[in-house]
Amino acid sequence: MLAIVAAVGAEELKPVPPKERDLGKLDLEELGQIKVTTVSRSEATVQDSPAAVYVITQEDSRRSGVTSIPEALRLAPGVNVARIDSHRWAIGVRGFNQEFSNKLLVMMDGRAVYSPLFSGVRWDQQDTALEDIERIEVVRGPTAALWGANAANGVINIITKNAKDTQGTLISGGWGTEEQGFGTVRYGGKLADDVFYRLYAKGQAQGDTKFPNGTTSEDSWSQVCGGFRVDGERAGETRFTVQGDLGAGEPRELFVPFGTTNIVGDTIKHVTANLLGRWTRILGADSDFTVQTYFDHTERRVFTQRERLETFDVDLQHRVPLGERHALTWGGGYRLTLDDVVFAAPLSFDARHRSIHLGRLFVRDDITLFPERLTLTLGSQFEYYSFSGADYQPTARLKWTPTDRQTVWTSVSRALRTPSRADEDLRITTPAGKTTFSPNRNLDPEEVLSYELGYRAQLHERFSFDLAVFYSDYRRLRSVETIAPGVTMRDQKINGETYGGEVSVTWRPTAWWRLQGSYSHLETQLHNAVGGNDANSVLRDEGRNPKHQATVQSSWDLSRAVNFDAVLRYVDRLDSVAGSLDIPAYLQLDLRLAWRPSRNLELALTGQNLLDRRHSEFLPGAFGTLGQPREIQRGVYGKVTWRF
Repeated sequence: MLAIVAAVGAEELKPVPPKERDLGKLDLEELGQIKVTTVSRSEATVQDSPAAVYVITQEDSRRSGVTSIPEALRLAPGVNVARIDSHRWAIGVRGFNQEFSNKLLVMMDGRAVYSPLFSGVRWDQQDTALEDIERIEVVRGPTAALWGANAANGVINIITKNAKDTQGTLISGGWGTEEQGFGTVRYGGKLADDVFYRLYAKGQAQGDTKFPNGTTSEDSWSQVCGGFRVDGERAGETRFTVQGDLGAGEPRELFVPFGTTNIVGDTIKHVTANLLGRWTRILGADSDFTVQTYFDHTERRVFTQRERLETFDVDLQHRVPLGERHALTWGGGYRLTLDDVVFAAPLSFDARHRSIHLGRLFVRDDITLFPERLTLTLGSQFEYYSFSGADYQPTARLKWTPTDRQTVWTSVSRALRTPSRADEDLRITTPAGKTTFSPNRNLDPEEVLSYELGYRAQLHERFSFDLAVFYSDYRRLRSVETIAPGVTMRDQKINGETYGGEVSVTWRPTAWWRLQGSYSHLETQLHNAVGGNDANSVLRDEGRNPKHQATVQSSWDLSRAVNFDAVLRYVDRLDSVAGSLDIPAYLQLDLRLAWRPSRNLELALTGQNLLDRRHSEFLPGAFGTLGQPREIQRGVYGKVTWRF
């Protein structure tokens, strides 16, 4: 890779004026003025947001060479991204990471992809054209006062571009040692003066990972998806969006079926479909009314097991100023989820079908105490959930801006994690019919009370800084309690605390070189509540979170046409319950070299995980891992992108 860089002609390597380089599109002050919507349900700048928010831009994703949404999330501080195997990921914010991270809410354009079946996200089912993603907003800490239950540790909102910004044709594709073929085709056009559309199709295939002994794990996968988006505006008074996606994937996996010692392979088949509509009426300079509704369908099959989930959701929001000091945002919504779950013995659900109802109301008031200097935000979400009844999730945030380039904020928030279908209905029995694990339909929501403090500043035109620290107190965490010899039951007799912080800096030593760095520290302390005896869950949940993480990203414009990028990341060790399957700490490096021979054509070569032949990133789970971690291999791929 370095030899290729050295081979670029001397004329190409000359520094050029910043206005002629991609990296110069946004200086540090402009980066702080990026608009985000996840923090307040309305547009606000990053610099002005009283929360631990980080934005992964389209430019960040492109220049880091990522090929999936989970890989892009590695760039955000406080987010632990671990690849379990070729197609499965564990992604968590501020602890409790697992394949189904149950305290992290994930949305795509405002559509929740968090599944109530197992309380989490199936990341292999979440895909779109990466070139269409405008930004990924990552908010660390509870945001349940606006977004509801399960946003206990954070929210990830993946926001795609307006169709107006994707006009024309884009074709991209590539191949590599691990990325075994991928491609995207997109076309955008105009339906009327202020109505635009785009269509896209995407496909990709991924190679196998390895077992620690070097044998192939037979977990390769392939996936296709496609979709459309239409955006329109009328006389500056109304805006609307209609969008939808279809997807299908076939990951392979090795299994040991319960009750046997045989290793068998099978292909998981999943299908996804969604349709979303959003309409906004502009009522004034700081006032609007929005209605959003969507339908989401997912289906997954493996062996004789099947999951089908259909979600209908409607959400209303009204934003209105009240006098000179109050900015009120309020609204509500309703969600209906219908499921059909069939599992093979010894696993079963007590009820094959269930209807899950969620009703919600929220209110938020931004109170100006001193104009342009001190603001107090009060708000709460009020919800009714089928499994746990009615509850509330309040927050209070205070923001102080001593100067236009500095923000100090603090908050206290309460958030909940609601019981899942598996918590309520999953049962394990022996071939003789004896129950060895029982569900529990009397569970309350898990609760967290979190305290945060942050400081964000642009200390110099070339240097910006963002710091956040937190302390979170958890109650009623789920556990597995022994109720008789050989018999366990789902319960919630674990309490605990997490504390730590994240810091990120951006430094531009020259107009053609940008450095971004972040460091995250996390401490997790869990313990059994009175009457609890689940030592395994305590050790497991403490050990699966790295205490230290660090990332450095260097973006270097070698010339008008050549970019060179490097991402170095460190992740601390993970401890297993038994101690024999610990995941060592690892240091990895990704490099990307891109050449644009013309304005419309880009050729790129990317190397991933270059410092080791292969490495593990996460502890083996109970299903589909054969009790062994998978090892992610070093990879190199090339990519061509053509726009016209």
